[in-house]
Amino acid sequence: MLDVLFGGVFGALLVFLLGLLREWWRNEQERRGLLILLLAEISHNGEVIRTVQDRINPDQAMEDLIGHPHFLTQKVKTWDNVQERAAALLPDNLMAALDEYYAPLETLLTLVRFPNMVSDSFDRTLRGQIQEARPRWAVAATRQPYGEQLQRLLDAQVSAPRKIEQYLSRPRWGTLFLRADQWMQRRNSTP
Repeated sequence: MLDVLFGGVFGALLVFLLGLLREWWRNEQERRGLLILLLAEISHNGEVIRTVQDRINPDQAMEDLIGHPHFLTQKVKTWDNVQERAAALLPDNLMAALDEYYAPLETLLTLVRFPNMVSDSFDRTLRGQIQEARPRWAVAATRQPYGEQLQRLLDAQVSAPRKIEQYLSRPRWGTLFLRADQWMQRRNSTP
C-alpha cells in the first residue's frame, strides 16, 4: 500500500516538474522571439537614421536630421504590439534598455509632428546660446527637448541592441537560472 502511495506522489511530482519545464521552455521561446523582432525594428530604425544622416551634410544642424521627411519612417509598431508581453517575460535590465530606446524615439516622433518644429528648435538653440553668452539675462525657452531626445535615442541605438544580442547569445539554460547566470557574469567581468 505504501509503495502505491509513494509511486503516486513521485509520479505527480514528476508531472508537475515536467509541466514547469515545458512552461519555461515556451516562455523562453517567446522571449527570444520577441527580442529578435524588437532587434529587427531597432536595426531598421538605425538604418533610417544612418541613411538620413548620409543625405545631409554632417555639419548641418540637428534640425536637418529630425526635420527630414524620412525621419518619420522610423517604426514603433512591433514595440506597440509586444510591449505588454515583453514586460511579463523579459528581465528588468532588458526592459529598461528597451525603454531607454523607445521612450525618446516616441517622444521625438511626437515632437517632429509639431507645427513649426524646425523653426522652434532653431529658436531654442539661439536662445540657449544667448543665455550662455549673457547668463544674467532672463531668456525664455532655452531648453532643447529635440536635441536632448535625439541624443538619448542615438545613445540607446548603440546600447539596446548590444544588451539584446548579449541576452540572445547566452545558452538557453542560462535563462533558466537567470539570477545565478547574472551573478556569474558580474563575477567574471570584475577584475
